[in-house]
Amino acid sequence: MLFSEGNTDPFLTTNVEDSITRWNFYSPDHKVDLTSYLFRLSSGNFFFDPAVAWVPQHSHTSRVPGTIFLTSGNHLRSAPLLASLIHAPVLASSRCQFSVAAACFQPVFLESLDRLPGGWEWFPLDGGPPGETVFLHRELGYAVFGDALVNLEGRQLELLPEKYCSDFHLLKNSLRDWFANYGSFVRTIFMAHGRPLLDASGIRDAVNLVGAAE
Repeated sequence: MLFSEGNTDPFLTTNVEDSITRWNFYSPDHKVDLTSYLFRLSSGNFFFDPAVAWVPQHSHTSRVPGTIFLTSGNHLRSAPLLASLIHAPVLASSRCQFSVAAACFQPVFLESLDRLPGGWEWFPLDGGPPGETVFLHRELGYAVFGDALVNLEGRQLELLPEKYCSDFHLLKNSLRDWFANYGSFVRTIFMAHGRPLLDASGIRDAVNLVGAAE
């Protein structure tokens, strides 16, 4: 696990919006970019799937409430280290199956909470990796996916390949149902691997992909 502070970052950081920072860390082990996000909202700092325990300069993370969300049991990444550095809870589905190496780490299970901090909601996506979850902020129009949708550089938007799914067709149906019920609230889609979808055209691409996937 890595820790970095400020601008000496061994990875690429990008400001998606004034309040949102995206950072990518290439994993030689996984042979793919691991994408993480920090949402700096009035209600707190919200980290998603931190691949690197990164604390940006001038973020005042020690003085602003922080929460770390995990979108999948595969995305423990550097969450325990970051949690210890900024004294933040890690929230994840109880269906996540963390490795034996992480046995001493205990997240707060989403299922145990009446509501999430900061106006976020969570929804399980059946058929993906263990604990696959999408987080939605209705007021701001943000949807944060884990592995279910992938949008890597040099490739088109795609569904998680079948070999990584517990049940590909069930995941496809779960995504289709989710977009049918909640897609009207979404104006930006973020993913744990790749570029975000920032406009209505990108959202349509996601809806069409889910509807057309066979």
